[in-house]
Amino acid sequence: MAEPLDDIQGIAFEDLFDLDYIQRLQDLVAEATGVACQILRPDGTFITERSNYCRLCGDIIRGNKKGLARCSESDTSLGKLDLEGPNIYLCRSAGLLEAGAPIRIGGKHIATWVRIPGEPGH
Repeated sequence: MAEPLDDIQGIAFEDLFDLDYIQRLQDLVAEATGVACQILRPDGTFITERSNYCRLCGDIIRGNKKGLARCSESDTSLGKLDLEGPNIYLCRSAGLLEAGAPIRIGGKHIATWVRIPGEPGH
């Protein structure tokens, strides 16, 4: 039985969800819709692995030092994204449009769902 959370300060996304299940669900949604996505912690580090990233983002840009550094900067900014709702913005590394939405528990920002350009043809 679930009980109310009295202290949410120490709660992390991983405390609330089975990450293997979330990863499988994310992969299925990404494949079905052609959307690339990932869940990031507020500091920009990965909670889930990337699903359906296009070759440009996944291999070419992240495949070199400068591109990886810019992607890391972008990931950090995305992770911190804590708006009232979804937001669309320009990727710092490739200039592509991305979108993100905060995930909150009891008003505390615990993660950000990020949508990135996926594989073409979907």
